[in-house]
Amino acid sequence: MDFIFEYKWLFLIMGEVVFTLCAAAFLLLRYWFQLEKLSILVLLIFILNDVWIVFLAVMDYQRTGAISWYQLIAAVFIIYALTLGKSDMKKLDEVIKRYVPSGSKHY
Repeated sequence: MDFIFEYKWLFLIMGEVVFTLCAAAFLLLRYWFQLEKLSILVLLIFILNDVWIVFLAVMDYQRTGAISWYQLIAAVFIIYALTLGKSDMKKLDEVIKRYVPSGSKHY
C-alpha cells in the first residue's frame, strides 16, 4: 500500500486518462463499429475506474486522518462524473448520433 500512496497523484492522473480513453472507446465502439455489447464493457471499466478513485481518496483519508487537496480533487472528479458528467455524455451521444449514420459500419 505504501507504493500506492507514494504515487497517489500519478494514479489519479492515470485514472483521468483512463476516463478519457474509455469515453473515446465507448463512442467508437458504439457508433463507428456498432458493437454495443462491447461498448457496455468499456462503460463497466469506466465505472470501475471511478470506484478506484473513490477507494484511493477514502484510503488516503483513513491513512492521514485529515482532508487533503488530493481528496478534494478526487471528490470533484467523482461529483462531476455523477452529476454533470452524465448530462455531458448524453449531449455528446446525441451529437454523434446526428453525424454518424446508423446501420452502416465504417471499417
